[in-house]
Amino acid sequence: MNKNVRIKGAAALVLSAALLHPQISDAQKKVQPKSAKTTMSKTSKTEQPFKVAAESFADLQLLRYQIPGFDALPLQQKQLCYYLAQAALCGRDIIYDQRGKHNLLMRKTLETMYSSFKGTKKGPEWDDFVTYCGRFWFSNGNHHHYGNEKFIPMCGPHFFQEVLFNCDTAKLPLEGKTLNEFWIETMPYFYDENFEPRLIDQRPD
Repeated sequence: MNKNVRIKGAAALVLSAALLHPQISDAQKKVQPKSAKTTMSKTSKTEQPFKVAAESFADLQLLRYQIPGFDALPLQQKQLCYYLAQAALCGRDIIYDQRGKHNLLMRKTLETMYSSFKGTKKGPEWDDFVTYCGRFWFSNGNHHHYGNEKFIPMCGPHFFQEVLFNCDTAKLPLEGKTLNEFWIETMPYFYDENFEPRLIDQRPD
């Protein structure tokens, strides 16, 4: 099969997942920044108002969409939608990997840090860390989803290191390295603006 066909097929399945059966990791489900706003869209006088705006952070706003008529579909068609969505989720790692060679490692690190940090999950630096996680998950990596420039955490490296060293380190992708060695290696991935500064750079200089 042609490589471009495979890529387009994966993209189509991902779109199916987003529309029909959105599902993300447990860590990502918990991200609800304080700045989130809710827009209400009334479907009828008797039904509960539908929440269009799910949450917002940085320059992003996540929206929900209704799928009228889905409940009336035959069971076989509902099952088809479900399995298409599951197939799309299997391609999730492919998208991360295509957008950066370190993205899978970074994503697993952030998910572990976010879900298992043993310290206090309050305060401006924690909020900045959560926002960075949300941006990373939304963009499938640490480059802006349309500007392609690298974005870095607003929380300082010392706080980031504190979260890293006080999470469930058994779930980190250390690959035989000590925690300190892992931090030294990965810190530029997150914080060095000159390390892979753009996803795509076509400037002649």
